[in-house]
Amino acid sequence: MHAPQPIPQGPSFFDVAAIVHLQPDAIVVVNLQQKILFTNPAARRLLCRLINNDACLPAVLQVFDTEPARISLKDILGQDLFIHLHAQSLLWQGADAYLLLIQDITAQVKHTRELEQQVYRDDLTGLYNRRGLHRALQLLNTLPEHPRPSLNVIYLAINGLNHVNDTGGHAHGDRILRETASVLRQVFHLTDIKARIGGDEFMVVIRHRPSDSLETRLHHLHSEIQRRNACPGREYQLSLSVGKVQFTVSQPLSLDYILAQTHQRLYVAKNSRKKKFLRFFSDTSPDRPLLVNDASYAAVG
Repeated sequence: MHAPQPIPQGPSFFDVAAIVHLQPDAIVVVNLQQKILFTNPAARRLLCRLINNDACLPAVLQVFDTEPARISLKDILGQDLFIHLHAQSLLWQGADAYLLLIQDITAQVKHTRELEQQVYRDDLTGLYNRRGLHRALQLLNTLPEHPRPSLNVIYLAINGLNHVNDTGGHAHGDRILRETASVLRQVFHLTDIKARIGGDEFMVVIRHRPSDSLETRLHHLHSEIQRRNACPGREYQLSLSVGKVQFTVSQPLSLDYILAQTHQRLYVAKNSRKKKFLRFFSDTSPDRPLLVNDASYAAVG
């Protein structure tokens, strides 16, 4: 006969203590007043980055419910910290308390952002690329607004970029592309969607804001390009062909639809500007209204 096998036993208190001690995630027990009752070593390392004393839990981590939460915050050195917090109520030495499991996900978040930067951003300018613009429009379509706002789409193309590349080299052309992106960041709002959609072409998508007219933005565009072109020692004068189309968003818009409505018109404007399109901002006063609608385009610069 075979000797009977011993019945497996559950982990002892000391086994559990060792597991908690070696756990790479932070484990914290707090009472209902958020006073810290217990921490494992990982928690102590984490909390040292957040507070100068260990008496109470930082306000940003204080528990009000037991739903898992992702939290972004700054440590005491001002560095970004991303954590996943899960709380569970329990009895601790006969009193109600919370058990917190805190995972530091900073490395994962930064890695994800780096991947998104590669996928959705233009390497040269840092603006959205075409894929990023498509994604931004998809997110815009999900906004629960009734009625949906109108959108102003501004299409821009750099005049003479191919000539610069051919005569001065692509390094000069790259500087013009980066400067154009810088102008767009400075002129348009942070919430406006700005993208380089390919070659010398850019797009800005603006949700309708009655308090901030498109003409005001175009005046700012004028002023910024004029200011830069007036700087001494410049190797080139920045010039853009600009067009605008307004969409009344009764249904979700796709990037393909927007491109179909605007692309051909921009090329007409760009190829015809020397013959029959105004050169705004060279002979006109900055105080004169600049009206650019879906049938008129201008060379800026």
